[in-house]
Amino acid sequence: MRTQHWREFTDDELREKLRDKIELLFKRRFETHDDQAKNPGEIRGARRDISKIRTVLRERELGIIRTGIPGITEKRKESKPAVKEEKEKKAEKEIKKETEEPEAPVSSESPAQPGEAETS
Repeated sequence: MRTQHWREFTDDELREKLRDKIELLFKRRFETHDDQAKNPGEIRGARRDISKIRTVLRERELGIIRTGIPGITEKRKESKPAVKEEKEKKAEKEIKKETEEPEAPVSSESPAQPGEAETS
């Protein structure tokens, strides 16, 4: 099935389908070792379906919206509070680093003027 098809399911339905696909994959692997496999392509399809389901669940967890146009994704406006706090803390640290940069050491002697010879 196409990934877009999996996006139509709810999270609970996806988790149930994921368990079913993992169980199917487990059974088909045993059948291939016992030489009872009717359709070895089912293993490949089950693995792909599992990865697509996990991808959709992870996208929802991260708040990523797929537009249907290849290569274009959007983030939902409401981001997770923990992620937002981390970004704010990181920005504050960067600001502190910029403002707290050590100044160049100031020497007590004045710099030599051009044309003056240094005396020791």
